[in-house]
Amino acid sequence: MRIPRATLLRTLRLRASWWTALLLAGLLGLVAGLAQLLWGAAWIPWLGVALVVGLVTAPRLGPARLMRLAGARPLPRRVGRDLRELVALLSERAGLDAVPALYHLPHPLPNAFAVGRRDGSAIALSTGLLRALRPAELAGVLAHEIAHVRSGDVQVMLLAELASRLTQAFSFAGVILAAVNVPLVLMGEATTSWLLIAALVASPTVSLLLQLALSRTRERDADLVAARLTGDPRALASALHKIGTFHTNLLDTMLFRRHGPRPEEASPLLRTHPENRERIDTLLALAHASPGVTR
Repeated sequence: MRIPRATLLRTLRLRASWWTALLLAGLLGLVAGLAQLLWGAAWIPWLGVALVVGLVTAPRLGPARLMRLAGARPLPRRVGRDLRELVALLSERAGLDAVPALYHLPHPLPNAFAVGRRDGSAIALSTGLLRALRPAELAGVLAHEIAHVRSGDVQVMLLAELASRLTQAFSFAGVILAAVNVPLVLMGEATTSWLLIAALVASPTVSLLLQLALSRTRERDADLVAARLTGDPRALASALHKIGTFHTNLLDTMLFRRHGPRPEEASPLLRTHPENRERIDTLLALAHASPGVTR
């Protein structure tokens, strides 16, 4: 007996939520632990205040400005009416406060990205993407980007970035401590733990790995939300297959023909997105599940 799609979706999304919470807790715990080792527990609340202030005061460029910086331009109305109607429908299903504006990115590689929040956002679609995908596949990609806006993934990754920058500051402090400690060791008067210095210096690497894992988790969740919004996980799987094939073939031709590993052989730990095969398999599992109302 096949598992109902709604049940499978809820299970997978719950897993993604748990991983998101765990990875964020790991990042924040890393910062708090280093602060306690370096300065004592009294500084941990102040670091929490610094993160909150950073989130509140981070530069908030509007979606239009961000799109201009990325080289994207508003999608002409004469060619985008059907897409705008589709985005409006998906946005309503996702419960967004405002319909994302559509932008065109003049680039041959199939690509799409979203910026902004639930009350104001924009989605860019590249020339290569518009040419490569069927309407149903394009709907899946648009739903994926809308899912990022709906889930506040920009804010989640901003918090992770702020925590990562704090670990970079700790690493700099570790380098300074090491530089000061060397002459003290030579004089037999070392006062700083080399284990502490090693932890401080290595912390940016650990935070980067946690950030990348968090990014992959949010991508998996966006796939699941997109499948719910469109009701057609197979179309998004097909889109991912086309995009992945195009990128792999182009990069293999340009960069990896003779030197270095093929793109699909890169370490999973260093990816911002899950492996394409994994994403496609998950979406096809949803497609094969018994249909039903997904919530």
